Amino acid sequence: MPVLPVKPWQLTRESLLISRFLIVSSYEARATDDEELRAILVQKADVERRIEELLALRGQIDQDRYDSQLEELLVELALTNREIEARIGSNE
Repeated sequence: MPVLPVKPWQLTRESLLISRFLIVSSYEARATDDEELRAILVQKADVERRIEELLALRGQIDQDRYDSQLEELLVELALTNREIEARIGSNE
């Protein structure tokens, strides 16, 4: 997923929160040998894509609905990251 440069004044509460859940590692390189890990990484990419789509809708949908959906996606991302960390740990 490409990362766009962001100026400090462009950071939102959501982008700061989401950045706390992103794992920066060499998972992709390790995934080439592990089909289960590869599937989890695909799932993670899908969740990240859905978060980006939701962030683009901010202000266009009801705030309560937005907050609820964002919370669900962040929890899903955190759980997916936990799966990745567990899988990486079991392969080392």
